[in-house]
Amino acid sequence: ITYRLGETKFLVVPNAGNTDAVWEALNQRAADFDVDLKNESRDVAMIAIQGPKAAEILVPLVEDNKQEAVFELPYYAAMTGKIARKYAFICRTGYTGEDGFELIVYNADAPELWQELLKAGEEYGLRPAGLAARDSLRLEAGMPLYGNELSRDITPVEAGMARAFAKKDVDFVGAAVMRERAAEGPQRSIIGLTSEQKRAARSGSAIYAGEKQVGTVTSGQPSPTLGHPVALALVDTAAQLQPGDAVEVDIRGKRYPFTISALPFYKREH
Repeated sequence: ITYRLGETKFLVVPNAGNTDAVWEALNQRAADFDVDLKNESRDVAMIAIQGPKAAEILVPLVEDNKQEAVFELPYYAAMTGKIARKYAFICRTGYTGEDGFELIVYNADAPELWQELLKAGEEYGLRPAGLAARDSLRLEAGMPLYGNELSRDITPVEAGMARAFAKKDVDFVGAAVMRERAAEGPQRSIIGLTSEQKRAARSGSAIYAGEKQVGTVTSGQPSPTLGHPVALALVDTAAQLQPGDAVEVDIRGKRYPFTISALPFYKREH
């Protein structure tokens, strides 16, 4: 995510696992421009508070003159302010399919803010969760993850995200390839899979329509919310698979029945 903080100031928040690669790419592309780059990745921490009660928990901890602004902050917008007396960059973001905020704070302030949030959320049943829990939530919401449904080989066109650049007239890195693939129509696309069986498909599992392999699972696991396995997969568009169609997934040498599903698997009610 890239935030515009001013006329010529931007904050880039990469996937944490890609920090070094993004930093290297930005430096390469900045070589011919009058621009200063600063890597603050090791100086700050991010805490995500996610769920339908996120705003109710967070806002009382925000300094009085900014509480209303935080409560009304639009999705994917951001602002600065103090939370529990700690300076923070407050973002209405999060990769869970639910409402929520991501809070960027200095490393030294992160432990105390974490404890303040847990205390404020006790009456709402707030619980700490790690990246594995986040991954199950984003999968239920059908949200692609870089390294799985997006990569140097799988572009936003295949992932169903061409709308992100469809109206951009200016050039950008990769524009020619992206526009060409969008115009031609992708040869592969990301689709959803569900199963009534208990065995979950995992990344790399082959997908078959009859005896022909038509794709590969990119993410898969049991859905805690829905109670059955779900998966995202990269499949050949030539197979013309539609929601409701039956396929088989090879899981450790044995094929299991799965059904093509519309995305998202789960959608929040409000």
